[in-house]
Amino acid sequence: MNIKSEHLNSLKYKEVVKMTLPAYPNYAKVCRLAISGIVTTAGYSVDEIEDMFQAITAAWMLFELADTIDINVSILSKDCIELDFKANGTKNTDKTNYSLMELSIKYLINVFEAQINKKDGVIKGVCFYI
Repeated sequence: MNIKSEHLNSLKYKEVVKMTLPAYPNYAKVCRLAISGIVTTAGYSVDEIEDMFQAITAAWMLFELADTIDINVSILSKDCIELDFKANGTKNTDKTNYSLMELSIKYLINVFEAQINKKDGVIKGVCFYI
């Protein structure tokens, strides 16, 4: 039995870690480092963590108009982590790169089968499992 299996077999409930970060690009790194620390304790491999980094970076690009991003990391089982991002507030900016956002959406849907939540044409959340 590996470390991941031992840790997750000892769970009596799903573990959830919540954080809220400013939606500025430099905070994506903070998010990636925090999540890598969380999933490392659950026994995920370096390759699995690299996949998460790519997904987090793509998801972060969707929220450049938000003020803050709520992030929930849920360890659901030994083989499944849910990453859920929700946008809060809206910044006024004319510098939005919509083509980059569309590429991020396609990447998340095609590679991670992400669910994109929109309200009035604005992305409000993204959820995917790794």
